[in-house]
This record gives sequence, structure tokens and C-alpha cells, in this order.
Amino acid sequence: MLFGYEICGSFAIDRQRESLVARRALTTAQRLHAYAQVAGAVPGAAKARMASSLVLNGSRSPMESKVAFELSAPRHLGGFGLPAPVLNKPLSFTRPDGAIVRKGDLLWERHGVVIEYDSSEHHEGEANIDRDARRRNEFVVDAYRVLTVTRQQAHDLASMERVARHLERLLGIRLRSRTSDLEGRRLKLHQSLYPKVDRAPRPAVARHDLPWQ
Repeated sequence: MLFGYEICGSFAIDRQRESLVARRALTTAQRLHAYAQVAGAVPGAAKARMASSLVLNGSRSPMESKVAFELSAPRHLGGFGLPAPVLNKPLSFTRPDGAIVRKGDLLWERHGVVIEYDSSEHHEGEANIDRDARRRNEFVVDAYRVLTVTRQQAHDLASMERVARHLERLLGIRLRSRTSDLEGRRLKLHQSLYPKVDRAPRPAVARHDLPWQ
């Protein structure tokens, strides 16, 4: 599922350098799911159909993918079961000195809610802090409610549970679940998303300049 977020997003993971590479999306979640649907009884197709149905387009990093998935995944899988956000959709705001475009990391446009993920790697320093503050202010001026999720919050299940409760109130919903052992399922999913040591194998992602892209 996380690999689906990657190939449907605008980043790739460079394992050798332990860094992210910017590139355009290789496909879409809809195409992935359509391919899995026609795969029939091919070994692994059932898992691919389930995983592809949970993928969202537009992620810009693995952490954005994990936060979006944990918040929107069904509760029987250990997620919070919230409505799926749109990732990094450009929004145009009209200002006295002209129009500006901003992207919210996780956006619930109809409800006027945005989650901004703050990575300590990319958001430290005076210039970056100023840029992030200006971006949040643009959303607030247009009456968007903005929540911030940091890396430390994302790794802490209790903090993510508080974020989910805040989102329920902001989205005007109250989720109820008859899922058995919900706490155990939630802990298992969270630990799989944020393992202490990430040794999970993953396919290589081709560079963005190949002709088939």
C-alpha cells in the first residue's frame, strides 16, 4: 500500500543515499486498482486489490503517506476510519495584490480543514519556518482550520489518536465501530507503519526520465 502511495505520488526513495527524489507520479490509484481488478485469480491479486483500494494520489513523502493512510484506513484494519483527504491539491486564493496558489498536505476541502505535516528534516531553519507560517496563514485567512502533525506526533499512537479526535470534531462526524479488539488492531497497524527498524523490502523505482513515463 505504501509503495502504491509512492508511485502515485511525486517522490521516490533513494535507499543508497537515504533521501527522497522528486519526480512526477508514475500512475494513479485508480489505474492501480483497475489493473488489480482484471488480474483475477493471479497469485497476490486479492492483496493487490485490497492495497490499491486504500491508496491516495498526490503524496510528497513517505510520512505524508503514512499519516494519510492511518487516518483514513478502515477501522477493521486498525485505521481511524476518517474520510479520505485529498493530498497536495493546489488551491487558489484571491488577495488584493493578486491570486496566490497554496497546497495543503492533507485537505478536506468541503469541510475547510487542512493538516500540515512538519518534517524536522525539511522544515527547520528561519527561512523554512517563515515559509510554513505564511502558508498556514493563507489558509487561516480563508477560514480554513489548520492542524499540524510533526514527526514526533506521527510516531506516537496516543498523539495520533488525539489528532483523529480533533479531526472528528472539525469534520462534524462521530465515528462508531463494532470492530472487535480495536485497540489491538490500531496498535498493530501503527507499529507496522513506524517500526523501530525498517527492514521491509521494496521494489526499486525507476528514474523519471525513462521513455515509458
